[in-house]
Amino acid sequence: MFRPCAYIAVLFLLVFVSLGCPRAPRAGKDRGPGDTTRVRHDATQTARPWDSLIELPSGMTANLGEVQEGAVRMAEFQIRNISGRRVALHPVVDTSCGCVYTDLSRVVLPPGESSTLKMAAAAEPCEPDWRTVFATVRIEEPRNISPIRFALTFRCRRPWSIHPSEVSLCGVPGDEAYFELMVRRVTGEELRVLEVTTNLPDASLHYEPGAPVTTNGLPIRVEFPIPELQSMGEYLVIIRTEGTARSERAARIHIRPLSPVRFVPPAVVLKRRDSGATAISGCVKIFANTDKTTSLVEASMDESLRGVKVTVHRVSPKRGKGRLLGELFVIVPKQHLNREPMALWVRLRCRYAGRVIATKVPCVLRGESQQRAKQP
Repeated sequence: MFRPCAYIAVLFLLVFVSLGCPRAPRAGKDRGPGDTTRVRHDATQTARPWDSLIELPSGMTANLGEVQEGAVRMAEFQIRNISGRRVALHPVVDTSCGCVYTDLSRVVLPPGESSTLKMAAAAEPCEPDWRTVFATVRIEEPRNISPIRFALTFRCRRPWSIHPSEVSLCGVPGDEAYFELMVRRVTGEELRVLEVTTNLPDASLHYEPGAPVTTNGLPIRVEFPIPELQSMGEYLVIIRTEGTARSERAARIHIRPLSPVRFVPPAVVLKRRDSGATAISGCVKIFANTDKTTSLVEASMDESLRGVKVTVHRVSPKRGKGRLLGELFVIVPKQHLNREPMALWVRLRCRYAGRVIATKVPCVLRGESQQRAKQP
């Protein structure tokens, strides 16, 4: 007969054993964030190459050569089961772009049987360079088999072209400018110009709507005023044709604004002439930047600095690029000598081709302390 204390000791021993024995962690469970115990997963196994099961008598690639834009060309690929077991292909074929169309004749291949993959590509509008598109066939059974990737290579041939495809020009805002585009037929297809549009402001288009496009070319003349721009501007001229199928092309127009005058040096650098000077001054020479008649009207300082003098010494109006038009002088009085270095602008108005155009020249103001530091 056991004593009560013996029962308590046995119970305590059972609880200690049940709590003290560690359990092996299970996959996906009982794993803490720091537990690095490896768990085997079948999905991480490396896929086996498909050539142990499949033979491709017609190869994996096909060259379609030159394909006229808008046309569809097709190639066929044979997929043969050379294994001694059943092979199942995935019914959905992955393609590299929306211009590729595919069709599998059968997806379940018993030993020795074949399936035909029909792969077609549409020559959509693109640059006339060689292009390669892909179709990927996946194997569902057996599993862990690498997919088969087929390729079509072709060159998109346009039935017509624009010469030049890009135009670059520069001019003074407001000047009349023009350029010509030539539309030429490349193939034997009959084409007609349907419409020509552009986003160039105030442009006039000169062409014959409905005129046939020949191999010699159909000219399109674009006349427009140079727009007001702070930097390079890009515009489009879009040409639409009709024939066997409608298509469109675009020519890119790059316009760089040009000032009617140029400055030498490009900025007015203000500096003290001697240690006892009560003002600093600087000047630039002004030259014509075009062949049209240009003259100087007046100059003024944008920044409101008291006592600053801006004068222009003019010469008689001259015509011809590179002719001297005058000199611009800037004088800054003594009270501004200790100002921190800063950039100012002088507004210059000039008469160009019968109209007044405003332009700016930078003016660099340097303090007295910087001038002293530069002295030897």
